[in-house]
Amino acid sequence: MKIGMITESLASFSFDKMLKASSDLGIEMLEFSTGNWGSSAHLNLDKMLESKVERRVFLAKLAEHNLKISAL
Repeated sequence: MKIGMITESLASFSFDKMLKASSDLGIEMLEFSTGNWGSSAHLNLDKMLESKVERRVFLAKLAEHNLKISAL
């Protein structure tokens, strides 16, 4: 079993600060709101869909903190 959380719980944090805090807390998996019921503070779905570079940077930052996506 892996420990996860929805990033909306740290919506006031920047993306980088949220990643560090999650890693420091021992979180392994993150669920990102994409704007349906939440603010999508940490993931801009339109940018992700339009840009391979944005997706690569996003995934690289997750990997730097040993984090993976559990859901979008």
